[in-house]
Amino acid sequence: MFKTVYSRMLWTYLVIVLASMLLLGIWVGDKFRKQYYQERVDSMVREAEEINTIIGEKYYNRAQRAVAINELQVIARKYNAYIWVVDSQGMLRINDPERETEWDENSEFNLEDSMEDVVRQGRIIKTTGFFGDAFGVPVMTVGRPLVVKDMIQGAIYIHTKMDDIQQSITAIYENVFTSALMAVMLAMGMVLVTARMFTKPLEQMNIVAQSYAKGDFSSRVPVKSQDEIGQLAASFNTMAKELKSLDDMRKSFVANASHEMKAPLAAMRGFLEAILDGSVPPGEQTEYLTIVLDETKRLSNLVTNLLDLSKIESGNFPLSRRDFDINELMGKTLLTFEGRINEKELNIEVLFREERCFVYADPDRIAQVIRNLIDNAIKFTPNYGTISLWTYTGNKKVYIAVKDSGCGIPEEDLDQIWTRFYKVEKAHTPRNDSGTGLGLSIVKKIVEQHGGEIRVTSTVGKGTNFCLTLPPAAKKAVREPSPPSGS
Repeated sequence: MFKTVYSRMLWTYLVIVLASMLLLGIWVGDKFRKQYYQERVDSMVREAEEINTIIGEKYYNRAQRAVAINELQVIARKYNAYIWVVDSQGMLRINDPERETEWDENSEFNLEDSMEDVVRQGRIIKTTGFFGDAFGVPVMTVGRPLVVKDMIQGAIYIHTKMDDIQQSITAIYENVFTSALMAVMLAMGMVLVTARMFTKPLEQMNIVAQSYAKGDFSSRVPVKSQDEIGQLAASFNTMAKELKSLDDMRKSFVANASHEMKAPLAAMRGFLEAILDGSVPPGEQTEYLTIVLDETKRLSNLVTNLLDLSKIESGNFPLSRRDFDINELMGKTLLTFEGRINEKELNIEVLFREERCFVYADPDRIAQVIRNLIDNAIKFTPNYGTISLWTYTGNKKVYIAVKDSGCGIPEEDLDQIWTRFYKVEKAHTPRNDSGTGLGLSIVKKIVEQHGGEIRVTSTVGKGTNFCLTLPPAAKKAVREPSPPSGS
C-alpha cells in the first residue's frame, strides 16, 4: 500500500489534512457554540430589561394591561420562552402551558434562598438546569430584578428549553462540518494534484535510471521547473551526459588498449613462429629476436603507463613532495637523452633565468613529466632542429617550458592531445613513432595533482611549446614573471 513515494506522500497529506480539518471543525464549532450561548444570554438579558419596562409602565396600569400581556406574548413566542414575573402579590406566567397568562395570587412557587438573595440584591442571574424542580426538562434561565419606580418589586425570569438551544447548536455544527467536509474534498483534490506533480518527475527519473542501468544513456528527464525538483532533474541529465561520456571513454579505452597490445603481441608471435618453423635463416634470427625484444619493451611501457594512469585517477598515486632544484633535475634528465640528441644532431638551448630554481614537488613524478616532454620534443623534431628548455619565476609560481622546432600540432588536435591513446594524424607524426598515446595524459594528471597547470601552443611546421607551472619552495622568493620570447 505504501510502496511508492506517491502513495506515502498522498496518505501523509490526506491524514494531515483530515486531522487538521477535524481539529479546526471542533475548534470552530466550539467557538460558535460558546458565541451562540453568549449571544442568546445577552439577548435574553435585553428582553428581560424590555419586559421590566413593559411591566412597570403598562402592566400595572389596568387600562393597558391587555396591551402589556400581548407584548409579553410576542416576546415569549419570539424566543419560544416562558416568562415569569414574580412580586409580592403573586406570579404572572406567559407562554407557560401549565397556567397560560394568568395572575396567580396564591402561587406556591418559592425561589431558592440563594437565588432569591441574588435577585433581590439587584444582580442578574444566568443559569441552566431544572430551575429547582420547576421544569421536567433542562432550561436556560435568565433572571433579573423587577424594578418599578427605582425600587425592586420582585423578579423577572425568562426560561428557554435547552432542547431548542441544542437544536440551533446542532445546526451550527452541521454547517461547520459540512463546510469542513467540502474543504476536505477540495483539499484532497489539491493533494492528489500536488502529490502527482511532485512524484511524476521522480517516477520519470526512476524510469530513466533503469535505462541507464541497462547501458542506455540517451534518455533524459524533462525539466519543467526551476525549483529543487527541476534542479535535480537538470543534475540528473548532466549526470547522464557525463556517464555517456565516461562510457564512450571506457569503450574507447578498451578498444585502444586492446589494439595497442594486439599489435606488439601479433608481431612477436609472428616472428617467433617464423623462427620456430625454420622460415627465418639462422643468420637472421638475431635481428628478428631483437625486434621481438623491442616489442616486449613497448608492451611493458604500455602496461606501466596504464597502471600509472589508473593509480593517478584512483587517488592511489601519493606524492612525496620536497624542495628541490628544478634546473638540476632538468639538466640530469636531459643527459639521459644524449645518445638520441647526438644521433639527430639537435641543438639544445638551456635558458634558466636563475642559477638555481627551487620548487616544492615530488621529484620522481616531475622527472617523469620532463622526461616525457623531452622525449616527445626529440621524437617530433627533425635532424639539426632545436630544443629549448626554460625556467623562470613569477606570480608565486615556477614556470617550466619545453619548446621544439618540430613538425607542430594542427590546431584542431590541440584540445585532444591530453586524451588517452589519442595520436595526431599520421601525416604529422614520425614513421618510427611507437608511443602509446598515454604520455601526455599522465603528464597532465601529474601536473594537476601538484596544483599546477599545463598549456600548449603550436604551429604546424614551426614547432610546439609546452609550458607548465609548479609551486615554488617556501624558502625561495619569487619575482615578477619574465616569460621566454616565443612562448
